[in-house]
Amino acid sequence: MGNPAADAKGTDLRIAFDSDGVLADDSSERIMQNEGLDAFRAHESVNLYEPLPAGRLSEFLGGIDKGPFLKVLLPHIFFDDQTKNLIEAAEEIPSVHIPFGVANATDSS
Repeated sequence: MGNPAADAKGTDLRIAFDSDGVLADDSSERIMQNEGLDAFRAHESVNLYEPLPAGRLSEFLGGIDKGPFLKVLLPHIFFDDQTKNLIEAAEEIPSVHIPFGVANATDSS
């Protein structure tokens, strides 16, 4: 959904945020770097449903209206787990709903 970002001359810069150490802390990355891939996979399997602690930019991006931010950044595509963030963004930017995480949990009881 959404319109492609304008880039007639191919000169604009698109920024992608790596999650670990930026939006989330780098605890999983530390395991990867210090203990290797097998330890990282084991840690991720055990902690599959545990959210990572917040990273340096989570306060900047977490919980804010993404529309103004995205209008300035003009990414080629926007991924978000919350449909409320996608509704406004999709008017300007191709947007994809990621249906995972606490924002998408349903009460199974």
